[in-house]
Amino acid sequence: RLVGQLQHFHEFLVTYYCVEDTEWGGIWATARTANKRVSANLVTYCEYERMLAAIAADLSLTPENRTQYQTLIITLYRFGLRFGEAYRLQPRHFQFSEDYSDIIIHVTSSVFGTTKTEAGIRNVYGLEQLTQREIDVLKLCLEAAEAATLDDQQTGLMTQHTSQRGLIDRGRASYYLNQLLKRVTGDDSSHLHHFRHGFA
Repeated sequence: RLVGQLQHFHEFLVTYYCVEDTEWGGIWATARTANKRVSANLVTYCEYERMLAAIAADLSLTPENRTQYQTLIITLYRFGLRFGEAYRLQPRHFQFSEDYSDIIIHVTSSVFGTTKTEAGIRNVYGLEQLTQREIDVLKLCLEAAEAATLDDQQTGLMTQHTSQRGLIDRGRASYYLNQLLKRVTGDDSSHLHHFRHGFA
């Protein structure tokens, strides 16, 4: 019972604060109780596109936040990043061809936080050609961050634009995107980490 309560609280943290998911198999085995159902939730391409469209159309967000939230979703879905990794990205972490047909993201620790493990430091290659809309969003986000750097290479893609090193509110961003994902999928158990399940 205690493990179930702990897992329920952890699901709250994942939903509202985008805490990384954990492997519960060992915890349940230690508690000598049956494991809770295994979730292999996948976010479909149509659901992903509906999320991008909903963010782009949401006038309650600032234009900067609309671009940043779409960038978060693109890096989660297309590159399989964890939310924290996507949130901490900086322009210097991107390498791309002139037409954006080849994109590499260098995932590493930065002034905004560290990777989950040493193995988390890696190069992630885009496996598919991005759509023009995705390219336009990424370009806009990268250009805005680079314009805000003022010779400071540590500026993040998620910069507040009012503070050179300050980032947008992580909790607000993860809550907004998690709630949107639940609405789009119609599944209250959906979480942002499910984007990684479909990345191959």
